Amino acid sequence: MTAELARVQEKKEGVTHNCGVVGYFFSEPSDTSRVLQSLNLLQHRGQEGTGITVIDASGQVITWKTSFKISDADLDSGFEHFKSSSRQVRIAVGQTRYSTSGSLSSDANQPFYDSITGLITAHNGTLTNPKLFGSYYEGVSSDTKALHDEIISNNAKSIEEKIASVLPGVEGAYSLIFAEQNALYGVCDPRAMRPLVFGKLKNNQGYVFASEDVAIRDQTDYIEEVPPGVGIAVEGVGERVFVRKFFLDPRDEERRSCIFEPIYFSRQDARVFGMSVGEFRARCGAELAYEDFNTELDFDFVVPVPRSGLRASEGYVNAVEGIRLSYALNRNDDSRTFIENFDREAKVRAKFTVDPSAVKDKKIVVVDDSLVRGTTSRVLTQMFREAGATKVHWRFASPPIQHPCFWGIDFPTQQELLAFNKNDKEIAEEIGADSVRFVSLDTTMHIAESLVDHRGFCTHCFSGERPMEIDVAHMIMKRR
Repeated sequence: MTAELARVQEKKEGVTHNCGVVGYFFSEPSDTSRVLQSLNLLQHRGQEGTGITVIDASGQVITWKTSFKISDADLDSGFEHFKSSSRQVRIAVGQTRYSTSGSLSSDANQPFYDSITGLITAHNGTLTNPKLFGSYYEGVSSDTKALHDEIISNNAKSIEEKIASVLPGVEGAYSLIFAEQNALYGVCDPRAMRPLVFGKLKNNQGYVFASEDVAIRDQTDYIEEVPPGVGIAVEGVGERVFVRKFFLDPRDEERRSCIFEPIYFSRQDARVFGMSVGEFRARCGAELAYEDFNTELDFDFVVPVPRSGLRASEGYVNAVEGIRLSYALNRNDDSRTFIENFDREAKVRAKFTVDPSAVKDKKIVVVDDSLVRGTTSRVLTQMFREAGATKVHWRFASPPIQHPCFWGIDFPTQQELLAFNKNDKEIAEEIGADSVRFVSLDTTMHIAESLVDHRGFCTHCFSGERPMEIDVAHMIMKRR
């Protein structure tokens, strides 16, 4: 076991997304540099492992999987061999992984490949009924592997027909990328719970799917969202490449896109579900400022939690004239501290530093995107007071999280959510703050729906309203 894998397996219940996926179809053979670049831009969506499966110009399938992050790929002994052996690639499927079901082992890293049918599978989301699949067996490494096995065992003749036959029986949140010789497929679940976009590469070099547009924006002429319940196929060789819809889910489901995507997990420069993430966060921050202005809150300046609270803080200070922004809190590394539950207080103190000269004898408003366990907020409050701040008010640019997620975000149990069954005053006491305030759910939904041309978001983590009925007995729960 590598030291990195041992570190990953020490993780306990945390809060993180499950993965980011990309799929490339090159009109002419290319190297993997663009695939690696895209995965690096999706690193925030998964840091437990990386996997890439490619089909080269001769039809050979080459796979590289590691427990390292893509940014640390050079530390993996097999990475240089993979790069040297995959210089002429026609199709590539990649994933950055964080597991929300199944095993943490790097053996569970995607993509999955079947040498008999030639199917390659990568998945972002969580399936809620994999144990009902005919191919399910005890010890399966993940819900994605169960789906992959179900597709390859289906009696339909072609890969495309197998996929179209199986997916109407699949429940949960999924953005899927499949591949085979001379074909690449992307599918969004009928509720569009997880994001998936499709783009055309510049200079007619091919096509690409990705979890977020930021991963492919610099490489493409245009990008569009894959519609709910739709499958898009790219197939052909050389100049004879065709794009078409190959699947339309027969279920008539209401759209339920995950509202936590723009609140936290998507990059602030992305467009997700048709909305600008940065604009959404800034408007949520502005709402916090309006409420504080109306209640005449007394403070000296606003401090953003880097980088999660930056756009909301900018929205806050721009909403009301005379509010000042201070970067008194600095982030020291690239890790996602709240993912790592063990020794969390020490990790928060290692990750952040406070500038005493900025906060001494000051009354401050600290802005972040959301409150989950409260460890980070509590420790930062202590650090601000140690640095001399006289008042510490927290403002969160989302509603209080009250419920765990079953559809692709690894929230802790309900009892571990700090806001569960607590009012604002009780939450403030828990983290040692002078006050806390959240954006209401009604306001959050009003902002989101004003930025898109559709209605329909999953708000279960805030409201408890489920986008679908589930039976946990049918799910493959996370093994640590």
